[in-house]
Amino acid sequence: MGIRVNADAFTFIGVAINPGYLFQPDYLRQSRPAYALIGSVVGYSIYYATYPLHAVFKRQMKKSLDLHGTKSEKDKGVLYFCFYLGYILLNLSILLCSLLVFDRLIHLTSGYWKNGKLLYILTLLMIAGNHETKYFFWTPHQQLFNILTPLLSLYAGIKIIQNNILPAKLFLYSFLSGCALLIYGNFLLLFITILASGLYIYSKSNQLNYRAIIIRLTTMILLFSIPTVSWILLLKFKEINFTSSELNVYRQFIWIADAVKISPQHLLYCGSVNTWYFLQTFGSILLPLLLPAITIPYFIKNNISLSVLTQSIAIIPLLICIAHVLFFWSLGYYADRLTFSLVPFILYYFILLINQQKADKKLEFALILIISISFLWIVFFEAPHFSNRLFLN
Repeated sequence: MGIRVNADAFTFIGVAINPGYLFQPDYLRQSRPAYALIGSVVGYSIYYATYPLHAVFKRQMKKSLDLHGTKSEKDKGVLYFCFYLGYILLNLSILLCSLLVFDRLIHLTSGYWKNGKLLYILTLLMIAGNHETKYFFWTPHQQLFNILTPLLSLYAGIKIIQNNILPAKLFLYSFLSGCALLIYGNFLLLFITILASGLYIYSKSNQLNYRAIIIRLTTMILLFSIPTVSWILLLKFKEINFTSSELNVYRQFIWIADAVKISPQHLLYCGSVNTWYFLQTFGSILLPLLLPAITIPYFIKNNISLSVLTQSIAIIPLLICIAHVLFFWSLGYYADRLTFSLVPFILYYFILLINQQKADKKLEFALILIISISFLWIVFFEAPHFSNRLFLN
């Protein structure tokens, strides 16, 4: 229990205060400028809105913090506090959006909640109270998008296919997901979901030929690319080479091409090693996995139907989940916090199963107990993990 601040927090606060850093050659956060700009807007809004309280903030900080550094640095304490607060409010917004999307998914796929408010609240708590929020809610960081983006992908995939969304909306969604890519890299998965869902409904249409489908899909890809290409061109205009630490430093995805250049055998070796590393990050899903692990055997024992798992509301999310697994496996950079993106899928399938009908009291009690123990475990201990290095990566 406590407030954990990641070392990256100083970088995020610094670039939000001075967005000009984004135009420095080889700047570490240059590939994700939108997150810094959002932090800048929110931070400066809080700073100027709370101007009458700055003297109070300064006195309180003097009492409670042992600040080191020069007088000039100490004088910036209130400014840094306002930007820190802005990022925490941003994290809160991301988490609230995650809860709202998860709630919409429940009602969209299985109707009203049938199993008591306590189990419903505790299930939502699995989204809000976990090792991802424990380590990253109180710090300026992008990691809470590992909760929101998979939920948005689920919601978008199901909604698009069920409602046959119009092309104009798909074009808009493609452009917005392209903008979101400048916030965090896993929004690429949201676009892949939108693109694949669009391909599905276009292929089912009797009014479209292959040429029309290709034109629409190409338009979606172009609209998705516009924000990133525009940012790269802006940097070029200022005679700055675009820098991506994900590609240049961590060789995310690029490791495959690097290995191929050496030999097919080396690619096989690297793939095996990376697979082993990837599997070691699956400790992050163990506690949520207990819920379907209890529910499915109970259903089988009591002859309760599992046919919901053969319906489109289960098959579509499975395909989206497979895309997420392949994405994070091929990344080449592994950490429990990234693999946590699979947890929303686990909770979705648990909801799909349990909300078919009113659960037996014994099962409901067992699930409530498991969720409560899981939450307390996260509060007082480290989350289950297989590798300390990858857990803290």
